[in-house]
Amino acid sequence: MGYLMTAQARHRALEMLRRATELDPKFAAAFAAISHLHLYVSMFGLPDEFAEAERAAEAALALDPSSGEALAALGEVEIRRGAWLRAAGHIRASQELGLRSDMLRSLFMHLHLPAAVGHTQHTLRHLREHYRAAPAVPYIPTLLAAASLGLPFAANATQQALDYAELAVDLGMPKNAGPLPVVRAYAALRLGRHDDAMRAAQDLGDRMSAALTAAGGAEVIRVVHAALAFGKNGSNAIQALDAVASTVPTEQIGPELSMHVLAWFTMLGELDRAYGFVERVLQHALPPQTLGLFLPWIWIPELLPFRQDPRFQELVRRLGLIDYWKQYGPPDECDLQGEKLICR
Repeated sequence: MGYLMTAQARHRALEMLRRATELDPKFAAAFAAISHLHLYVSMFGLPDEFAEAERAAEAALALDPSSGEALAALGEVEIRRGAWLRAAGHIRASQELGLRSDMLRSLFMHLHLPAAVGHTQHTLRHLREHYRAAPAVPYIPTLLAAASLGLPFAANATQQALDYAELAVDLGMPKNAGPLPVVRAYAALRLGRHDDAMRAAQDLGDRMSAALTAAGGAEVIRVVHAALAFGKNGSNAIQALDAVASTVPTEQIGPELSMHVLAWFTMLGELDRAYGFVERVLQHALPPQTLGLFLPWIWIPELLPFRQDPRFQELVRRLGLIDYWKQYGPPDECDLQGEKLICR
């Protein structure tokens, strides 16, 4: 239940697991569990945690080459780096060996490889399987809510996402945990629920880092949501968003807000700014260990204009995705014609 752990609880869990490895240096499962905990913490842009996760996974695999949990952790490491084919090898091997935890498996099946490469339907199928197997686990409908945002608008995806989000909260997931505020924000904008959009903007602002709060990030979110919800003062929203995107160090913006900045620029019709921001992200900003967390949001329907821009071809080549798609198929709603990806 790491998704509900407080920072203090995670620290205590790591202490206990490390103590277990001291008592039994050949306890592969403990090293694998340490790796997964470090991977979770590394989602917040902490490079030392990512390095610790990789070391622990390698230690687990050296002790037990049949550890599905360790292979899954190494797969996650490669996903975060954008090494898609190596990641696929580790993930498939972990599935063949069988993980001892359906929760871990559902985590890796969604947040990671298929979501990052645009295979939303594949992601949803596996998450639904896990939900049927464990309908009382709140993190699975949380992930289903987020994944549903990637479906085309015509698929009733927005209401589906909200229904899953409500179910997750009913099962005990904190209202503002994980992607739930994001689901509510995008759903409210899609459905034209203006008051809900502004409440969602407040929720997103409340979970900002101290550095972003000091830089006025919460006000930027409010201004952008007001422009998108009411169709007014778009120039003010663009100016405010541009100020944050160009002045705040991108490592402080982090993967979640970076995703929003890209989406909001696109939704405001500012593709040049959207591509300029992505360039900054790739060159100077998000550490490699968060790349796989940033990419899933490129496939939401709001970003179709971004994907249809000619510059998208160079972006996906640069990210090394073409070779993966040649082997495992293109993203949903897209065709691969030689080296060119056509999204519709």
